[in-house]
Amino acid sequence: MIVLRNARRGSDSLFAYRLNRLYRKLVEPARDILVSGEKLTIFPDGPLNYLPFDLLLSEMPGNAPYTRWPFLILDHPLSYDYSLGLRTMFSDFHHSAERRYLGIAPGYSVSSSKDLMVLQNDSLHLLAERDLGELIYNQEEVIKARALFGGSVLLGDSATKNNFLQEVENVSILHLSMHAYVDEQNFDHSGLVFADFDPKGRLILGKSGFLSLSELAGLKLDAEMVLLSACETAYGYLERGEGIVSLGRAFKMAGCPTIAMSIWKANDYGTSRIMSYFTRSLANGIPKDRALQMAKLKYLEDADVNTAHPYYWAAFILHGNPEPLVFTRANFTWTWKVAIVLIFLLLMGGLYVFRRILKKI
Repeated sequence: MIVLRNARRGSDSLFAYRLNRLYRKLVEPARDILVSGEKLTIFPDGPLNYLPFDLLLSEMPGNAPYTRWPFLILDHPLSYDYSLGLRTMFSDFHHSAERRYLGIAPGYSVSSSKDLMVLQNDSLHLLAERDLGELIYNQEEVIKARALFGGSVLLGDSATKNNFLQEVENVSILHLSMHAYVDEQNFDHSGLVFADFDPKGRLILGKSGFLSLSELAGLKLDAEMVLLSACETAYGYLERGEGIVSLGRAFKMAGCPTIAMSIWKANDYGTSRIMSYFTRSLANGIPKDRALQMAKLKYLEDADVNTAHPYYWAAFILHGNPEPLVFTRANFTWTWKVAIVLIFLLLMGGLYVFRRILKKI
């Protein structure tokens, strides 16, 4: 099994060989019934949960640059789900919350190495030492999305855990551009990192700055879609018969039918570009799976010889309902209703003026 989280290691020829071999095993047997451009829904089993099928190669690329590799994403928009039962259960989802966007983008300093602590018997014990590198593009990312959807953002020091909890149950599109922790051995040590650290710069499990996976799963959300623009939000412990126990899975358990999430540690620049293209397409009413496909292809079109490597663009997958956002469709319908009313009023006004002119003649 190829370890795609370390995709930058090893030679390109070996990398391509493994991706082509996976294609021949997983996709080629169904090639006769696949139509180019047709949507594919993947229900991965076991270790395949760690594989973005976008990367599979229909043939060996030779010495071609990454931008000319025959990736599966070139031919098909892809979405994933844990099971057909879950897909069916969420297929009749109807959003009932106020229709608005909420973007979260905490600030992190260059040297923000944070210790994850647990409070036991009134004493703090170290769970892990994590290096939270500076995110240069995350605030710009959510500001651009707000310009498309309206709504609100929590930036820098205002992006606290408490502010998030106060706002989150009243949104339809939730966009989190931030750091995340993933612990494969103990899923409750996985979580999202907000801006409110304790005075010594520590993250305390269940308290300041850290929202654990179990806390997420216990929320009652009404969001139509969650954009998890953070590292490894689709990665976690593989539970036999259940799939990956991940931060993305926690949002599904909290009631969100569709999650865009990452399988490995996403690059800040690449993530920002893809999210910019992705949200623009979503706002135009394009189906979510096709919007993510378009975002990745646009990124590849603009990338140079280095940033075209799959490490920069293939981490993000779409999990759940791939249909267009109800949010954008509702806004689109409302806009046209207003336009029709205005056109009708202008026509009536013109008709009235025309009749007055005829009477004078």
